[in-house]
Amino acid sequence: MKNAKLIKRLVESALLIALSTVLSTLKLIDMPYGGSVTFASMLPVMLIAYRYGIGYGAVSAGVYAVIQQLLGLENFAYLPVPTPVAIIGLIIFDYALAFLAIAIGGIFRGRLADGRHTARSQSLELMLGAVLVCVLRYICHTVAGATVWQELPIPDGAAIIYSISYNATYMIPETLICAAVAFYLGGAIDFLESTPKPFIRREDGISLEYPTACRVLPLCAWLFVVGGVIADTCLIFKHLQDGESGEFTLAYLSEISWTAVAVVTAACAAVAIALFITGALLKKKHSPKE
Repeated sequence: MKNAKLIKRLVESALLIALSTVLSTLKLIDMPYGGSVTFASMLPVMLIAYRYGIGYGAVSAGVYAVIQQLLGLENFAYLPVPTPVAIIGLIIFDYALAFLAIAIGGIFRGRLADGRHTARSQSLELMLGAVLVCVLRYICHTVAGATVWQELPIPDGAAIIYSISYNATYMIPETLICAAVAFYLGGAIDFLESTPKPFIRREDGISLEYPTACRVLPLCAWLFVVGGVIADTCLIFKHLQDGESGEFTLAYLSEISWTAVAVVTAACAAVAIALFITGALLKKKHSPKE
């Protein structure tokens, strides 16, 4: 029985690591000097830590970090000064620590449950875990950008500001996507069951199952919110970097099409609000009458 549980855990972990790897290759935004925006590629590995604990999650995150390093081997060729120290620094900050941080995403498990595991508590726990993971990864990439990619001197103010700005261009939308997907999935699927299954709302001892649309419409709404953020990021941040030197600059703000930004933002917001309202009305329609 014990071996069967271990095998099940290993198979599940392997599948989730594979899913994270596939999602990491499907890039919504690919920055010219490293970094990308994906569709919550870190979340599957984070779910391992949430289900089985930070220790086991760290092992899975370590495997994922090695895979990411192998997929990004070409980055080592771009080091300004490819010394052994620089290579080790790149491995530590851009891969080892950056992706091992995913295991910390399980730290909020049961912290917000208040004695009772619910869809709402799990949504908040997973969302906060996703935000914390992304912040820690952002810090790691920022440190790498200000040191390893600056030929390892003591970074000056300009190097730090540039690294903070550049890494924010992809980590902010990555954080929003990961947090939104984590929040939605946390409210739809009970990940603390031995076999994850949909949450079933209960009132007065009666199990209530809502139509699939009640779960799908809010997800679609969040996708439009995230899509709007990504679109605005693309429209704005591509003008905040010098194409030749790669330096962060505000000199090209006048080239941004603010009309396009406003239209995209308004359209995505309108569709998202409509989907949220429709989902809420549909859920109310199928709720028990007083």
